[in-house]
Amino acid sequence: GTMGSWTNATNTATISAVDTANTLVFHDGQIYDTPSNTYAQYPFVSLALTNSTTLTATKSAGGLGYTQLSWFVVEFLPGVIKSVQSGTVLTESTATVTAVNTAKSVLMNNGHQAYYYYDQAYSHSMIVLTNATTITCSRGANYASHYHQYQLVEFF
Repeated sequence: GTMGSWTNATNTATISAVDTANTLVFHDGQIYDTPSNTYAQYPFVSLALTNSTTLTATKSAGGLGYTQLSWFVVEFLPGVIKSVQSGTVLTESTATVTAVNTAKSVLMNNGHQAYYYYDQAYSHSMIVLTNATTITCSRGANYASHYHQYQLVEFF
């Protein structure tokens, strides 16, 4: 699906009811239409399934202009997904999660938000499942801070 152009900090999309324990959300891209060509106006957007019928997109601080977002949702039959853990992690920090079997798990990045609008020019960061209970977020620039929205999926 898509979320049409919006300028406020968050936007929601209503979806058909899903079982959140068996559902994954995929951030499939975004575009911007801004009034100026300054990098501070290009927002990053994260996406989360906030309940069984609502997707919420959140822009980074300082994002101006219109944003459009593409996404898709996949609901699996019971017995495929053992667990889905969702949350955020800030660059140069870790998130503690319930233990998973790393050989049967996938960490998905559902977008990120710059902590401050001027950090958006230094957007190089990543998240990694470093062990069964830890997600680590690293960055390339020394001072760019981002919140990454993640889904950690463990399959049976």
